[in-house]
Amino acid sequence: IGHVQTADCSEKRIPPLFAVLTEGDWDSLEVPLKLLNAFSVPVISTTQGSSNANLLSTAPSTEALARAAVSVLRHLRLLEVAVMAEDDPPSRLFQDFSRQAQVS
Repeated sequence: IGHVQTADCSEKRIPPLFAVLTEGDWDSLEVPLKLLNAFSVPVISTTQGSSNANLLSTAPSTEALARAAVSVLRHLRLLEVAVMAEDDPPSRLFQDFSRQAQVS
């Protein structure tokens, strides 16, 4: 996909995605985290691991994940995003995400 331009129309380019990992212990997530780090993809996780500049750890509630996701999006100065989730159904995560986006 390449990179997308930030909202301030500067020359700064950022990866067009970031990841939120909600399940698994550090041993099972170590390889995916290293792969995402290699491509400079920001990651939000509920799992504590080694220190990593691209990893933001948060509480395992959907509200904490939504707050962290909105914070990252605001920091990246993105105005529009698409959210995909594999939760079945993802309604709680989407509700919390929408509420956090409106509040911040």
